[in-house]
Amino acid sequence: MWSLNTPDIRVTTQIQGQGSIDPSGPQTVPWNSTVTFTAHPAAGWQLDSVTAGGQPVEVAQNSFSLPALRADVALNITFRPLPVQLQDPDTQVQLVCPPESLPAGADPAQIHLQVEPVDRQSDDWNTVHTALADRADQLVAFDIGLYLQDTKVQPGGKVQVSIPIPAGFDRSRLLIYRVEPTGDLVQYPVTVSGDLAQFETDHFSYYVLIQQAAQSPLPAESTLYFADAAGGRVLARAGSAQVQSGQPLPVGTAVQFTAVPASGYQFSRWQVDDHAVAAGADGTLTVTVTDGAQTVTAIFVPAPTGGSEEPTASTTVPAGSGAPGTAPVPTGDHTALPAAAALALVLGLVLGLALAAAVPGICRRRAGGPH
Repeated sequence: MWSLNTPDIRVTTQIQGQGSIDPSGPQTVPWNSTVTFTAHPAAGWQLDSVTAGGQPVEVAQNSFSLPALRADVALNITFRPLPVQLQDPDTQVQLVCPPESLPAGADPAQIHLQVEPVDRQSDDWNTVHTALADRADQLVAFDIGLYLQDTKVQPGGKVQVSIPIPAGFDRSRLLIYRVEPTGDLVQYPVTVSGDLAQFETDHFSYYVLIQQAAQSPLPAESTLYFADAAGGRVLARAGSAQVQSGQPLPVGTAVQFTAVPASGYQFSRWQVDDHAVAAGADGTLTVTVTDGAQTVTAIFVPAPTGGSEEPTASTTVPAGSGAPGTAPVPTGDHTALPAAAALALVLGLVLGLALAAAVPGICRRRAGGPH
């Protein structure tokens, strides 16, 4: 009688984040068996991923299985915080903040949203109204702020903002603008979800939802192209928003470029469409988006190493190549003759050649020749 002894299978688990699984701890199960686990995220957390032996495991409603186990396996379960959802009770403006957008180490319970309407009674109404008067039939404006306890903070990444759409607004003509204190405008793509106009941003300031003026076309867009070059990087921003090469931007948007040299290099100059342009006093360059695409280039050059002298021109005549009656130019370090001495040397050489030419020849009769 033959019998087959099969080994038991050991399942170990490692958990990252806040949560647990059931069954918990290391498991020893029969060979070729299937084990089912259920994940239990802690409050404010969610199950993010599960791997077994480094391979992803399919999860459905926080439950997953390891079928037909025939070898020991290590489980890795990762939980991550849920996005923080905030709403201003008066304006109904909402935020959805991914965990990575919150200040490092911040307790989500200490984060709150503060929204102030910007209307005709507000000090900043003139700034907002003047910036958008020729673009909007109707508008609603808000000063949106994110606070950690009593300190106003900016998000560390993209957050989703939802603004209620007022009654009477034409949803096919909605636009979102950020208005800087200077009056500069930054336009954001807007999507409509139910009764909300939604957009993403990584900077809080004055935000305005407008109904595009019927008589004005949608703002034309164009692009600026740029790339990191040998010796450094190029950074671009419109207001406080980072700009990517080739990103569509409304015509008239002012984009500031900054050149960041790599180690051993220094910034030299800017070019726009292969034409040299002057940089600002701080070395930055501001380019306004026009109807046609433009290419911005930063030129970097090797930084001086110090201690080197400006090279001087010299001539070397190869050995044996000089003309008859001339001396080869010595190679290596040498000191140039003063001008007067050089002239005397040349005159002496010419005079010597002339005298040699003037010496009469001596005629000798060849043997046997006529006398």
